[in-house]
Parts: sequence; C-alpha cells; structure tokens
Amino acid sequence: LLAIGIALTAGAGFEFLSVVIGPLLVQAGATDGQVSTFFGVMAPVGLVAGALFSGRVTDRVAPLRGTALGIVAIAVLVGALGVAMATGPGPDAGALLVAVSVIYVAIGFFTAASYALFMRLARGELVATRFAVFMAMTNGCEAWAGFAGGRFQGEIGYGLTLLLLVGISLVALPLLWRLSVNRGKSSA
Repeated sequence: LLAIGIALTAGAGFEFLSVVIGPLLVQAGATDGQVSTFFGVMAPVGLVAGALFSGRVTDRVAPLRGTALGIVAIAVLVGALGVAMATGPGPDAGALLVAVSVIYVAIGFFTAASYALFMRLARGELVATRFAVFMAMTNGCEAWAGFAGGRFQGEIGYGLTLLLLVGISLVALPLLWRLSVNRGKSSA
C-alpha cells in the first residue's frame, strides 16, 4: 500500500508540467520549430540521459534512496520554475527550454529509480500483477495531476499550481521512509 501511495503522489509536479509544457512554451514565445525540437530531441535525450545516470547511481545507493533523490531533484527544479512563474512574468522561451530540458533529465532519473524500486517490491507471488498495479498507479498520478492541475491553473496560475503539485509530490518522501522502516533499509 505504501508503494501505491508513492506511485500515486511522487510524480504529481512533473506530471502536470509534462501536460502543459507545450502551451507554456508557446506562451513564452517559442516557435513551432523550438517546440517540436524540444519534444522530438531534447525531452527524449534528457529522459535517456537521466535514466542511464540513475541506473549507475541507484545501483550504488539502492532503489529506495535513488527514488528519494529523484523526488527531491524534481521538487527543487520544478519548484524553482513554479516560483519564477508565480513571482514574475516567467522565463522567456530560451530560458524555459533550458529549464525543462534539465527537468527532463531529473524525470528520467526518477523514473528509472522508481521503476527499480517497484520491481524490487513486486517480488514474490504474482510479481507481474504487483508490478502492473504500481505502473497503473503511476499512470493514475499522471491522470489526476493533469486534471487537478488544469482545474487549479485556471484559478491560481501555472506557477502556484506547479508549487502545489510539487508539495503533493513531497508526500511520497515520508511514505518512502515508512517503507524503509517496514522493509528494513538493506532490502529496499
């Protein structure tokens, strides 16, 4: 149940950002070419680089700690973007492209670490079913964060909505801690 809670909350901030990044880039003045280059090149390269880096780090520190590192990195980066957007006009297209490219490296890091954690937690009977439930819950996080973020954004703006959802993402940290206590630090 703790892992389900982690899967449902940990990605809230970046999941909402991923839903609205296209409109944010256009609003910041990005050209069609810049937007397509981001989604076709920068985002996938960032995700791959982050995942490969995560594999090396997470193998050394264990999936539970790697997942926590990914959550904190994303919270800092998306939170900083949220503050910039909430306190001023927000970054221009070039700065936003750089910022979200870095964020996508962190997303790749977190994704690889959290999947390693979920694979470890899925051991035993019905391993495929358990892992499928964790993956379904990460999809559930994307769905609820996109929906809720869309509702809040209209009322409080993108910046405060990002900060709110980053705050919800941080709920996963005490769940990870509780999981480590329940399972023993060496096994997770």
